[in-house]
Amino acid sequence: MSEEQIEWRYVWKECVDAGQKSLLLGDKKLERFFPILINLYGDDKMISFEKAITFECLGNKMEAEKLYKQSADESTGLPVEHWRKRAQYYLDRNSTKITNYEDYYCVQWDTFYNMHTYYFLHPHIRYLAISSVSRVNTEPEMAVVIFRTCLDICIELYWSISAENDYFLGEKINTVFNGKVDKKLKQDIDTLLDEGNLAAHPFKEKKIKKGESQKKKDQPSKFSRTKEKPFKYENKDISIILKAFNHVMSYCNLQAEKCGKSLLYKDLELV
Repeated sequence: MSEEQIEWRYVWKECVDAGQKSLLLGDKKLERFFPILINLYGDDKMISFEKAITFECLGNKMEAEKLYKQSADESTGLPVEHWRKRAQYYLDRNSTKITNYEDYYCVQWDTFYNMHTYYFLHPHIRYLAISSVSRVNTEPEMAVVIFRTCLDICIELYWSISAENDYFLGEKINTVFNGKVDKKLKQDIDTLLDEGNLAAHPFKEKKIKKGESQKKKDQPSKFSRTKEKPFKYENKDISIILKAFNHVMSYCNLQAEKCGKSLLYKDLELV
């Protein structure tokens, strides 16, 4: 990765964190944290884009629309085309030009926006979530592994399952969620676990669980792959995983809110 790319990612992360601080403190005019970034980095277009998202999170769609327009402009907006398309999508979405929200592209960028709204999450988790969703179309295996990692960190932070116990994630999930959440949420949690494991260990042979028939073991999972049959994610597969990730992170954000803001304020240097 070039120095320019590293700096770009660093500036973006600072913008994401500035948005989170603004949402936590109710800085409705975004007058406290984003001006600091403008002083540091000048007219960086990512600042305007993240400001637009933060304004929308705050319910100020008028200011958001102005900045989305700036970000989407071919001549003066974001320097990379696919980022300009993202800004244009939010413009179109807010003006109700989108007709099929089940389209894969819509699912991805709605999830990207939603991750910004989960501002009680630890800033490290929140940025991992936002960044991985943005790259799921180009690097799906990496993104899906990070989705699983976000769930793992959330369980340790917000349900006090210590990493020192060296539990497997499946054991942590059973401890925290079995019989305590609704069926759909548990299904989505299991999707992140299973697909994260599969993305990290794509050729690992399936083991027969106790009471499971050989016939069931031999049936490939929805997203399985083998050495003989290389796997490629289809858009519908990623849409399923994105929806599961969105649902689970929404639930984790609620749990994070219950845990209080004191640690979060410290991590964001608000105290």
